[in-house]
This record gives sequence, structure tokens and C-alpha cells, in this order.
Amino acid sequence: METKTGQSECKTAHGRSITTYKDKDGAPLSEFTYEFTYEAYSEDKAGEAELVADNNQLTLAEQVKVRNAEKVSNARAKQLAIELANRGVVKPDAKNDPQVLLKDIFDKLMITKLYDVDGARKMATQVTGIEWA
Repeated sequence: METKTGQSECKTAHGRSITTYKDKDGAPLSEFTYEFTYEAYSEDKAGEAELVADNNQLTLAEQVKVRNAEKVSNARAKQLAIELANRGVVKPDAKNDPQVLLKDIFDKLMITKLYDVDGARKMATQVTGIEWA
């Protein structure tokens, strides 16, 4: 195994543009790049030998590619979560985003099959006092 470093760019968080968020001090965020590290199998006979020792079932060449892709993806996601937390970006939910609350109530009303789309939207707005964005 060898330690490698990757780099990625954050343009969105939780399905929204990163520029729609504010940092911990209330300043608007902008797109940013960040680095992450991960452990990867070396792409040579030594890396193949490690895969055999780990008893994986793919061909050796496939295993190297798949396992390294997994490690890059996991490391990138972990570092992005850290970067977003450091910038004060939290995942929108019913407690911190009124539109999420409105959508949750709308979805529950639609499940009852007592309302059509327009009726459920109006009822959700009436119940919450929140207008649709």
C-alpha cells in the first residue's frame, strides 16, 4: 500500500450550489478546492500480491483499479464533509430550512391521497405559514 494525495473541487453541497451557503461568520461561500489522502495498492506486482493476500475475487488488474477507485472516492467524501463542516455548511433539514419542512408536509399530505398537487401545496402553506420558494 502507498499513501497518495488527491485534489477535488466543491461546487455543490447537499444538492445546492455552494454559493447559496454562508460560512460560520455569515459571509457567502465560494467554490473551493481541497486535498485528501488515501491508501492505494501500488499498480505493479507488489500491489497485485497484496490483493491476493487480501483474498479478493476480481482479476488482479481489475482489483487494483476497483480498490483504488474506492479509496479515492471514500477519502474525497470524508475530506469534503470536513471541509463543509469547517465552513459551517450543514445539510438542510426540517429544523434549519423552512422549505424542507414545507416539502415534508407536502409529501405527507400527498401520501394520504386526499389532496391533488395544488391542494397539498396550499394546505402545506396554510399549516406552516411558509410560502413556496
